[in-house]
Amino acid sequence: MNNGRKSRSNLRLFVDFDSTITKSDTCTLIPQLLKNPEKNQAWEMVSNDFLKKYETILSKYEGNISMSNISDFLNEMDHVELFGVNSVEQNNLLEGLSKKDLEELPKKFHTELAPQCESLFELLYEFGKKKNIELCIISSNWSFDVIQSFIKQNVQKHVNTHLNIFSVDRINETLTNPEVIPTIPTQWSVENSSFPNIYIYTNDLQFNENGISTGKFSSKQCVTSMDKLMSLRHHLFISRDTSKTIYIGDSVNDLRCILETNGILYHPRNNEETTILSLFKRLGIPLSKLPQNAASSIQQVQTTLIPSPHFASNWEEITSSIRSELLVN
Repeated sequence: MNNGRKSRSNLRLFVDFDSTITKSDTCTLIPQLLKNPEKNQAWEMVSNDFLKKYETILSKYEGNISMSNISDFLNEMDHVELFGVNSVEQNNLLEGLSKKDLEELPKKFHTELAPQCESLFELLYEFGKKKNIELCIISSNWSFDVIQSFIKQNVQKHVNTHLNIFSVDRINETLTNPEVIPTIPTQWSVENSSFPNIYIYTNDLQFNENGISTGKFSSKQCVTSMDKLMSLRHHLFISRDTSKTIYIGDSVNDLRCILETNGILYHPRNNEETTILSLFKRLGIPLSKLPQNAASSIQQVQTTLIPSPHFASNWEEITSSIRSELLVN
């Protein structure tokens, strides 16, 4: 990838995938594709062990979390996330899945965009090239194929143009477009970085020559909250620009990225006290309602010592805010 050129992007959007772009989690649907009932017990054991470890960490820090130990808390949560993925891999729980199975998952389970999320892609189609907006998805999902297929099924119809979807491997420094056969690593192109190009950082399964999963992962670059933060920083590094950057996510695994960029917590469950929402309260970090010029506001406070992330309960709020910023610049 070409690291030497200065980026021309006016706005760079980093967005979580599951339960942010999607209405519900798609990663948990992947095991349902398996046709091996013998693995059900193993799945149950791994899931129970993961949840026990997760709850143990939450209980440990209950009423005892602050900005002074938030890194310790997130590091321990990261270990739990790694435990989960490593357990899935060690038990070969995803062995036997085909690439075709994964590509058909969004259609099979009738997956949908989050409510009003189509407004984001309509905005990107309208302003993407003329305002140089770049979209990067950073996801802890287990499959690039699932994300790519979902975008083609649920996003393509909202934009009157072909979407160029790139898989970014920050570990091996490669950028590939799987639609191009053979899939040759591509150099970073500043001139062509804006939407309808979409860059995806995620994990992926290893497949044999017949396109069947071995049960192992070919990439585990985006499992933890630190992995997501490193992916965000990597993308900023290769484009040599940190201005006008917004991260949008909904979970504890997005917390580092939200704090790093003074980003947006997407929280559609207004009446439900989720783990991440209670974390912000306990940390004493105010979540301000998203103003109409949030993109600008985020950048203005990004260099301050106190994090000032925003809160949005729906995608229309986010899109309206971004649109207002684009219209004045």
